[in-house]
Amino acid sequence: EIDSYVLRSDTPGKSGRDMAGKVLAAWRGDEWVFAGEYNTVQRNFDPQVGFIRRKDATQYSGDVNWQPRLRRSRTIRNLIFQTSADRFADSDGHLETRTQGFNSGIAFVNGGSVNFRVDRTFERLDEEFKIRPTIGIPVGDYQYLSYTGNFSTNPVRRIAGNANLTAGEFWNGHRKSYGGGLTWRPNYRLNVTLDYSRNDVDLPNGDFTTDLLGTRWLWGFSPRAFLNAFFQYNTDTHEVSSNIRFNLIHHPLSDLYLVYNDRRNTEAGQLVERALIVKLTNLFNF
Repeated sequence: EIDSYVLRSDTPGKSGRDMAGKVLAAWRGDEWVFAGEYNTVQRNFDPQVGFIRRKDATQYSGDVNWQPRLRRSRTIRNLIFQTSADRFADSDGHLETRTQGFNSGIAFVNGGSVNFRVDRTFERLDEEFKIRPTIGIPVGDYQYLSYTGNFSTNPVRRIAGNANLTAGEFWNGHRKSYGGGLTWRPNYRLNVTLDYSRNDVDLPNGDFTTDLLGTRWLWGFSPRAFLNAFFQYNTDTHEVSSNIRFNLIHHPLSDLYLVYNDRRNTEAGQLVERALIVKLTNLFNF
């Protein structure tokens, strides 16, 4: 597999160093995967209506995945051994971020899985990072280690679930986070999902805890009409967010979307944002 692109933007008042590009090369087999990727976004590249995760940066990444199959086992489908690495540097070649991870796990015949992951992260801050309005991470170099375990049941069952736990170092402190989700499919029309996550962070400049609770409802009126509703509460911002979307497929690959967004502050009891969006797409065949 080979995947690549080259982009250029033209911005008034800026000239040169306005390119972005990517090259991905991978070999994917039944049990082995080898992949390498190069990404670059130059300083003056500005897509305006696009989205850039990190400007003025070059990324190198690699991934090796071995999933040996246990063909004689009636319980275990395959084992999982994976290692990956990412490196981000600025246009002058100075290291900004480096991540290294190792993942091992078991994929079961019934669709469930169990995984354990170790991640080592390096971050360089050139300016203070406000992780909270009153808590900042000082300028400097940070290297920290974290451990994550998770499991999931068969995702296509009528009732399915997953859970995860992460613990370890975090910037110049420590973090514990855990969460999980539950999915219920009482019939072929309705799909209900409930998710919860909690983060306990201990830093020299202060401690804080955040909780995030969300639920998603999907109702299928027919193979061409769907209603999708998502509601979320964030204890950090004390906000309830709602997103309700109706999707009608009026022709193949052509849709009508009616979207309602709502965001409210529970402490002040005030409406923060409200929007009604209509989107129509149509595929023309020639």
